[in-house]
Amino acid sequence: MNILEPRIDRRNESNGITGSHFPLYEWGLASIYKVSGEHNVVHRLFSLVSSTFGLLALFLIVRQLGHNWKTGLFASLILSSIPQIYYDGINAMPDILALSLSLFSGFFILKNSSTSSFRYWLLAFITASLGGLVKFQFLIIPFSFLFYSNFRSRVFRINLASLILAIVPIIIWYNYAQRLTAANNLKEYGLWIKPIELQRIFETIIQNIFSDLPELIIGWPLTFTLLVLSIRYRKTIHKMQYASIYGAWIITFSAFYGLAIERMGHHPYYFISIIPLFPLILVELVSINRVRNALLIAVFFSNLLWTFIRIIPSRWQDSQMQIPRTFISGQQLQELKAHIPKSDLYIIGPDISGCIYFYFTETKGYSFEKASELIEMNPENNEELAIDKMIRNGAKVLICGDRKTVEPILEMSGGWHLYKDLGEFSIWSHQ
Repeated sequence: MNILEPRIDRRNESNGITGSHFPLYEWGLASIYKVSGEHNVVHRLFSLVSSTFGLLALFLIVRQLGHNWKTGLFASLILSSIPQIYYDGINAMPDILALSLSLFSGFFILKNSSTSSFRYWLLAFITASLGGLVKFQFLIIPFSFLFYSNFRSRVFRINLASLILAIVPIIIWYNYAQRLTAANNLKEYGLWIKPIELQRIFETIIQNIFSDLPELIIGWPLTFTLLVLSIRYRKTIHKMQYASIYGAWIITFSAFYGLAIERMGHHPYYFISIIPLFPLILVELVSINRVRNALLIAVFFSNLLWTFIRIIPSRWQDSQMQIPRTFISGQQLQELKAHIPKSDLYIIGPDISGCIYFYFTETKGYSFEKASELIEMNPENNEELAIDKMIRNGAKVLICGDRKTVEPILEMSGGWHLYKDLGEFSIWSHQ
């Protein structure tokens, strides 16, 4: 519960403290767990409340931009119908909290541009700072709304000052987070730029444009509608009042995309910071071309239908879940956890994520993606196997979902005996 010392389960021989984004979401959820106990429904409700505030913020933004309440309502509903938002809006995702905070910051910037009130200036600073602390890329949103006013105007300079001030605590935190990471060498979070091959760059871009964007980041019906309206009303696009906001949004996100491209092929939630742009563009295209609001209703329901088809079978049906069935069954999971011997550190795998098995079994320690990693040589001691180093540092229990591959390795290491077989899992202890 120390918000200044984020910890992870894959801690190896360390205490697990490492650098991360500012864990406001995690700390807030943990505080609620202190009262409610740990239940999946609690984190889903917490996330639902966070995402609903984001929908409210978009509604207020659309109203502040001069549209009527019906247009604002359907803009928010369309945002909720986008597959990535629909899915992550009830998941334990700090990005959703960051989105809501940054959208409110954008709204307060718009309000301050109209009223020049210290209250809105302060609220813009606080929400931008918190949103950027949770996930720094969400600063893209409030910075884009700066361009609501002329960049030569006094109000532009005032709003810019609030955002520059908001960057200060963000820089301080992420510098501190880098030092936490270095202290234990636990590079678990995306606080650094990873190299990527040129071929992978092209493959990622193609995947994002032709698969991720229309399928998950926007939704096919909304994508098709935006394309048709842009082509049909191409002669009136220059009439869009807020093109400077959209342009700034696209340019700043493109810069972030270039820095984070190594992750863009596997983590579509990295696109969440640009998703609200699409409902905003849609409602302005509808407004300036006097298209009936019936189109917004049609887009909402058709996009929601696509989201049901895309998300529910692949993400929420047991047969499609990419986790062991023991984790899906509450009874089997409780039985597994009841039979895990007590140990300070555990060895667990094979887990590609490096975190999922820890999460469900409520253990901490070492994880492996392939059993062969256990018999790699310790880089600090060429005469010691990786598994022997784990044992030396206190790992006395191994939980494995693939007994056939790990059993020969444990025989080679020596001192292990089979404690229990449960479902897909085998539990081994070391004497």
